[in-house]
Amino acid sequence: MAASSQITSASQAGNKSGLDTYKSYLNKEQYLSILQNIAGPQTAPSRKTPKIQISKNSHFNEPINVGFNPNKPTNISGRSRFWSDADTHIKMAVIHGILEESSGLPIEDKAILLAIAQHESGFNPDAASMSTSASGIFQIIDETGGALGILKGKHFDVNENIKAGVILYKENLGLLPRNLQGTNKAAYMYKLHHDGPTKDFGGLKIGHSKVVPLYKKFLGAIKDI
Repeated sequence: MAASSQITSASQAGNKSGLDTYKSYLNKEQYLSILQNIAGPQTAPSRKTPKIQISKNSHFNEPINVGFNPNKPTNISGRSRFWSDADTHIKMAVIHGILEESSGLPIEDKAILLAIAQHESGFNPDAASMSTSASGIFQIIDETGGALGILKGKHFDVNENIKAGVILYKENLGLLPRNLQGTNKAAYMYKLHHDGPTKDFGGLKIGHSKVVPLYKKFLGAIKDI
């Protein structure tokens, strides 16, 4: 089963948690526990009206569109455009999708991808920047998304955003200095994701201070998968 259909199936489960679909497909309670551990506790971010002016190219004020197919509504969506503002079962579906899409990569790279997604969106598929067009799980800007194959208007599509994020990560692996491993690799991969290959917007510093601790946590969490 492809990652996209797994995510959709999980969202269409007829219970509040959506976990029965995971159980029937994976039959692995340990895996569910791992997903829940990575998703973290239920959070209630502020949904107050932002006090800063929202950029004209931002997607922050776009209405949240529940589901991928208008003929078959699903509930793979966040509760708002704010970081991490999504139900736990939604985050678990997102995490599962990232792990499936990156299935051919070493566990270290999977952990880095999860750390980047957590830092960027808190696994909220509908997260949006107020100052740029960065959108979705990996906070991909429109220009980059177009180059990675995200169709216009699909920036919040869970499957599209995950696929693009993994493609971008694989491309950035080719730009990684060969001597970087472990935490240094995690920090530099975030720099490439955040800054791009030629610019410096402080991504390396953010990588070391914010992304590396997440990488360490997730690497330990998924080591048995």
